[in-house]
Amino acid sequence: MSHPLPDDSYIHAKLSSSYAQCIKQSGAVTFEMQSCMDQEYAQHKNRVEQAFAKIISRPDSVKKDQQMDEIAAWWENTNKYCNWDPKTEGQGQMLDAQSCRLNRIANLADKLSHY
Repeated sequence: MSHPLPDDSYIHAKLSSSYAQCIKQSGAVTFEMQSCMDQEYAQHKNRVEQAFAKIISRPDSVKKDQQMDEIAAWWENTNKYCNWDPKTEGQGQMLDAQSCRLNRIANLADKLSHY
């Protein structure tokens, strides 16, 4: 991640206890850690998709447009700040980028649950 982060939603999120246990049991093996992150990411992605479906099913409104714009900006910023270049960066940076994306989607899921 080559840019300074705008806020802590990129580095902190409320993640499941099963994720913490999985990471603990991974033995710091990259493949195992990635698997833990993938599982947790899938859970939060499902939450985002469910919340998004509710939002888009609502009648058109200024509020709905604002929410959709906010979600689009959220993804754009995630793609900007949570990236990894396999040509110039190593496994540590790859895990950092994956962790960043996980934190972002978990935070987005929490945010959308209040919409």
